[in-house]
Amino acid sequence: MKKGFTLIEMVIVVAILGILLSVSYINFTRLSVKSKVDSKADEIASMLKDTYENGNKEMNFKDYYIEILKNGNNYEVSLINHGNSIKKTDLKDYELIIEGKVFDSSTKYIYFSPKGEAFLSSEKIEEDYDYNIDDKKFSDIVIKKTENISKKIHIDDMPPGNITVD
Repeated sequence: MKKGFTLIEMVIVVAILGILLSVSYINFTRLSVKSKVDSKADEIASMLKDTYENGNKEMNFKDYYIEILKNGNNYEVSLINHGNSIKKTDLKDYELIIEGKVFDSSTKYIYFSPKGEAFLSSEKIEEDYDYNIDDKKFSDIVIKKTENISKKIHIDDMPPGNITVD
């Protein structure tokens, strides 16, 4: 009587292992991408909270803002404090959607009003800004990597400065 495995048994085992490895690799890759999107959304939500809290603390909403630069498919999102970048994150090959509109190629700025409303501006605001922002207000930012992998950052008006990541 022979001891050991036949060639057919070995081929079947290798085929089963190959299928299991390919399925696990696909899931691992998807979870890795999802984790990166979650991390980027959390970073931007943290920047938004810092922007509101610092502006509210000093009652100076024009010197605390978020600057978004787009270069091709890449975004650079920076928290600006009195003209200095204090936090920065890069979104490489992501889509940034603000209030249902895909972000265009110009530089944008996110500010908070004294009422706690977030608004988007194409230019830096000046000292005597009147905060007439009805046409610029927004409450949602979506960071999208693929059709199925995205994260939404929601900014509530009440209570002011309440920011959640869904």
